[in-house]
Amino acid sequence: MSRYDRWNKGDRFPRRTETHGGEERKPVHRENEPSPVNGRCSNTCPFFWCTKRAYQVRRDPKTGRKFVFCTWIGDECIGASCQYATCKMNYLLPDGTCGYVKQKTQSVAEDKEIFEDLVKEDLDSKMKDVISKKLGKKKLDDLI
Repeated sequence: MSRYDRWNKGDRFPRRTETHGGEERKPVHRENEPSPVNGRCSNTCPFFWCTKRAYQVRRDPKTGRKFVFCTWIGDECIGASCQYATCKMNYLLPDGTCGYVKQKTQSVAEDKEIFEDLVKEDLDSKMKDVISKKLGKKKLDDLI
């Protein structure tokens, strides 16, 4: 038995892949998403990174609330306003807001504009049909 095998217990204790009903259990895979608070970058976000590596997630013993502790200053982390705060996905903007939120709101606004344009074009084609019925196709071509 090698030194590596002594610590590798993967084969000795296989993970259960069946549920009680005998069905195959599928692993849950979740993509990490930024979790800003009120549009600002939060230090509990999975992409928040401290370049000093002084970042520790702790629990308050009285309330059980999770908070981020900075070991460099010995107090609670101030988040995006710290000069050593960065984002692994480069979403952190200089004013402390999350670029992911801005990107999402812009894409939603663009989608609304595109939808409104499509509705407007559809109305224009309907109006052309009504005018062509009333005036005739030759006069419609002259108007356009």
